[in-house]
Amino acid sequence: MKKNDERYERVIDLYLEGESIVNINKITGVSRPTIYKLLEDDEYKAVIDKRLQEIRTQGQNRLQNKLNTYVNELENIALTSENENTRKDCLVYLINRILGTPTNKTQDVTENKEQTTINDNDLDYMIDEIDNEISEDNVINLESKKLNNN
Repeated sequence: MKKNDERYERVIDLYLEGESIVNINKITGVSRPTIYKLLEDDEYKAVIDKRLQEIRTQGQNRLQNKLNTYVNELENIALTSENENTRKDCLVYLINRILGTPTNKTQDVTENKEQTTINDNDLDYMIDEIDNEISEDNVINLESKKLNNN
């Protein structure tokens, strides 16, 4: 398939619309292996990414242009709905959008959840092990560093 082929544009359009490869094949006549190759080709990927970004930007602009209408409608539902749950859900949503969504979970900031406690006997044992490995020429006396169990 050549870059200037109109089918190329149609393949991208259909792909961006969410059509399956099988349907794109049926609609355009482009073979499935060729479609897969196109979707893997860096040049075509760049075109698809650019078009996706354009679609997102257009959608975001459209929503932003009507944001006041949406908020007013949501506020109207929140204040006038006969269903109490609907009113509550709308109000909670509006408040959370302004203040942020609260969480009930406390963040665990410890890296190791299985922290162990070292008692005096463990420390004495570790010091003895180190002391046994140190040569007689060493000037540090680890015996004076031992914790007292009393």
